[in-house]
Amino acid sequence: MKCDLTLPIRLHGWYFLKDSVTYGMKIGVICMQMCWIVMIGLMLVHHSIFVMLAASFILVTERYLVPHNSKLIGYFWMLLGALVLILGVIN
Repeated sequence: MKCDLTLPIRLHGWYFLKDSVTYGMKIGVICMQMCWIVMIGLMLVHHSIFVMLAASFILVTERYLVPHNSKLIGYFWMLLGALVLILGVIN
């Protein structure tokens, strides 16, 4: 999984700044590639705390608890998508 990326970061001098910025940019791009749809969905419901907690729960469950061949996460995302649509219609 791309979230496991680690890079060596030097601790002194100019290389410390260069390595820190490079690492931050790579992690930011990977994060956007992996979770862009979740970020857009949360933005569309105006960062509702309930939807944010539900998305966080699904992401943590997907990352650490559920085997990667399970369809359970797909059902969770489908339910969260329905919730986002309902909240969009209500607001």
